[in-house]
Amino acid sequence: MTDFDSICEILGELYLNYKEDEDLKNFMEFNDVGLPLAYLVAENLCKASNDGIKFITDTWLLFLQDLGLEDEGFETLDQILGNPDDIEQIEEVPFEEQHLIDIEVLDEEQK
Repeated sequence: MTDFDSICEILGELYLNYKEDEDLKNFMEFNDVGLPLAYLVAENLCKASNDGIKFITDTWLLFLQDLGLEDEGFETLDQILGNPDDIEQIEEVPFEEQHLIDIEVLDEEQK
């Protein structure tokens, strides 16, 4: 189970780095209180009241649900979304080395 401080750090980072992301627009709009509140708590700019804790926790549960994940005690957003630096890069093949498959088109007599 992810601790509350980590939840705030993860949601705060999500809010800070992805608030303009078109793919997350609906999630960001629906969680317009929980996400910025998590950011403020993570940055020690405020303390969460009992209601604030509920908003943040509900946002966290929706986030995991949307991703189809169980709470496994996450510590970072990269653990959830994956770190792009860890993904093996696909080597781009120069145009001159690219080959197309020749497809023979049969006319009516050959069919």
